[in-house]
Amino acid sequence: QTSGVLALARSADAAARIAEAFRGEEGMASKTYYAVVWPVPRDTFGCIDRAIEKVLGSQGQPDRVKIVESGGKRAVTHYEVVSKSPDGGGLLRLTPTTGRTHQLRVHCADALKCSIVGDWKYAVGHKAVRAKLGAKPSKLCLHAHTLKLTFRSGDGRGGETTVEASAPIPEHMWAVMKKLGIPCPEALAGEQLQASEAAQAEEEALEGAD
Repeated sequence: QTSGVLALARSADAAARIAEAFRGEEGMASKTYYAVVWPVPRDTFGCIDRAIEKVLGSQGQPDRVKIVESGGKRAVTHYEVVSKSPDGGGLLRLTPTTGRTHQLRVHCADALKCSIVGDWKYAVGHKAVRAKLGAKPSKLCLHAHTLKLTFRSGDGRGGETTVEASAPIPEHMWAVMKKLGIPCPEALAGEQLQASEAAQAEEEALEGAD
């Protein structure tokens, strides 16, 4: 459901090196996400350090996670409000330093009390969002924007190689932000224009096909 950058390995060796980067010391793998949330957190920035554990569903299989006070696995997420509407919605920049399943979704919903728009598994207060949008959001407004991986050299010389990839925020998130009155941050204005032009080109192509 999350859009954006994804790391894929084309060989067993590459998969092992990617896994090593994610398991390695802090800084070897860094990820930045953007999320449209409602309502906006009280604090402009902060760090959530709350352990989580999987919860079994009706079929006996884990289908969600929850924050726990003891046990579980440590989960750490840094957040910053980069834009917000007068009515209470906002755009968050999220930087996790751990990679737990549904970590960002449950940290936003249960720790910050601001669900990611379109996340009906962990949603709180989405009646207001649905009323403003005029319909139930069909897509999760969580986007993996940047991924940076640092690999150690295998020649024993201690060298490192860094690979970085990014993906612009998709049109469906910009559309939701517009309806919720969340301004586009200046730093992302180019991406908004790019998404708008791509959506317009796709619409014109569909009209031409008809």
